[in-house]
Amino acid sequence: GTVTQVNYKVGDTVKEGDVLFKIDDEAYQVQMDSAQAAYNTAQAGATAATSGARDLQNYQTEEQIRQLQKNLNDTYESKDDMEDSLDELREHGKAANAQVASLQSDVDTLSQNLGVQKQDLAAKQEPMETAKTEYDAKKAAYDEINKAGSTATAVQKAEAEAACKAAEAAYNTAKTEYDAAAAAVTATSSQLALAKQGLSAAQAGVNTINSGKTQLKSGIDQIETIQDTLTDSLNTAKQAYSITQNEVYPQTDATYAAQLNQAAVGIESAQMQLDYCTVTAPISGVIEAINVEKEGMAAAGNVAYIISNKDSMTVTFDVAEAAKNTLNIGDDVTVERNGQTFDGSITEIGTMAGQQTKLFRVKATVTGAGDALPNGVSVKV
Repeated sequence: GTVTQVNYKVGDTVKEGDVLFKIDDEAYQVQMDSAQAAYNTAQAGATAATSGARDLQNYQTEEQIRQLQKNLNDTYESKDDMEDSLDELREHGKAANAQVASLQSDVDTLSQNLGVQKQDLAAKQEPMETAKTEYDAKKAAYDEINKAGSTATAVQKAEAEAACKAAEAAYNTAKTEYDAAAAAVTATSSQLALAKQGLSAAQAGVNTINSGKTQLKSGIDQIETIQDTLTDSLNTAKQAYSITQNEVYPQTDATYAAQLNQAAVGIESAQMQLDYCTVTAPISGVIEAINVEKEGMAAAGNVAYIISNKDSMTVTFDVAEAAKNTLNIGDDVTVERNGQTFDGSITEIGTMAGQQTKLFRVKATVTGAGDALPNGVSVKV
């Protein structure tokens, strides 16, 4: 990007972390804002899915389960009440059937008695009618004798009167017996009618009880069907709630966590790009070269600054395999330049020969040389 600020000049001493130069970061700041917005969006989605919305869903599901359980409990109570009522009706039914049987027995007895009494009444009707005819004849004869101008004697009149009275007495006796039999028939008929009314009422009561029992049995069957449906619904709701808690929510949380992590990586990437726009000294030392300038372009891969730490320089040299085999890390070396010598120690021994030279590369650190060992010069080791 375009260099917006260049600090220090060749020969200046810098410390590790000092800002050497800056590159225009406007485009990278936009990327950072976009990454931050994406993270905020992901975080808002995660919060919405895992807080209020989830609490509401849990509350609604738990309320559904509670209501289904309550409805199921209510059906058990209703069924218990209906079964109690059915048991009571069964007891009432036994008593009512016993009453019907007793009343039917009374009706049968009265019917038999009435039949006998009607036969007795029929048997008494003919003697009464015969006695009535005899009486009417005797009465007519007596009246005829007592007519004016009758020639009947007093004896004949007395005999006719006696015969009339005897016939009347016989008729009255026969009529009294007939009336008594008729009264008995009437009384028994009344008792039979009342007994039949009682029987009809009792039978109606039995029918009402049987109808109630049928309705209760039907109601119990319906409640049992409802119980099966509620039990299935309750088990389904509990299973769905368990799956949601143990599978759906963890998967959702993992998804949102991955999205948040991805958004966080986006922020880290954007921050890294922003950080690249501010170039700092990786080490403390003296600036030996600057290859960037303000308003110029800085390109990735091009050396912008050269900084040397004079207190710790590295010398690189190549040796044959025989020499390499005699060297060890930490061995002392002596570096010579322009008649001056400097002490150092081996820090690295190559394990692969160069393709062109067939030599092995070795590095050693030399401390305290200061300006006597500039960068890029050749020395004797």
